[in-house]
Amino acid sequence: MRGGGFIGIATKSGGFVPKDVLDLFAGKQSQQLTQTQDFAGLQGLVEPLYDPANLAQHMEANTYHARAVKTKAQDVAGQGWELVPLVDSPDKDQREALESFFDSLEEDISQVLIQAMTDRESIGWLS
Repeated sequence: MRGGGFIGIATKSGGFVPKDVLDLFAGKQSQQLTQTQDFAGLQGLVEPLYDPANLAQHMEANTYHARAVKTKAQDVAGQGWELVPLVDSPDKDQREALESFFDSLEEDISQVLIQAMTDRESIGWLS
């Protein structure tokens, strides 16, 4: 049949899907958010996608979310830490100075890391 053929797709099972049905499922436009090309926000800062105050309240209001955040923070940062030298022959004085610094902190560094990861997972700041 010339000029009046069917437009669509033939399936493996011998069926036929017409073009108007395919058009119902075709992606017309990307749903992806456009990235900020420049960082020209308020004083050079980009506005957060979600209000941080609402995110903090969500942590208090939803016990399941709070538990998930705390569990992930514990899994990521609460497994301990160790000083690993970046050079083959590390200076022992520098190691002792670092150990002395970490020992002098008011709060254990592991707890600080857990709090930072909790903040990152709940609000996104890692502060």
